Amino acid sequence: MKLKTRLMMFTALTALSAGMAQAAITATDTAQTYVSQGYTYVEVKDGPTQIKVEAVRDGLKIEVVYDKETGAVLKTETEAAGYDYLYLTGVEIEGEGQDFLGTDDDEDDDDPVGDDEDDSSDDHDDSGDHDGDDDDGGDDDRGDDGDDD
Repeated sequence: MKLKTRLMMFTALTALSAGMAQAAITATDTAQTYVSQGYTYVEVKDGPTQIKVEAVRDGLKIEVVYDKETGAVLKTETEAAGYDYLYLTGVEIEGEGQDFLGTDDDEDDDDPVGDDEDDSSDDHDDSGDHDGDDDDGGDDDRGDDGDDD
């Protein structure tokens, strides 16, 4: 993505966030704010204390998570809209039974390694061989040091 495009998205998001970060927000008001900013597709998920928005405009998809009480932006991501989002239009609002980010003030939620989420990119061995040895082609379970003395 070009720097100019990123800068334009950041500026728009900052302006949008500044207007919302003054008071409690609702899913409906949040959706209408994005529509008024020219987003052609807006999906809002309303959690217990957070609102998550995925919105598409000009081939870009943004994802923003807000604190419902303060309107503060908790997380922001921008990427090229995938094919499954590119041609969607309208507004979708749905309720969620859980929030989207942890409440432990860990702002490093993007880091797939080190969190407790079920994540296939973690650096650990799920093969069942917990002793760290490679059991392919040898018997490592002899109970001795492997020497024949």
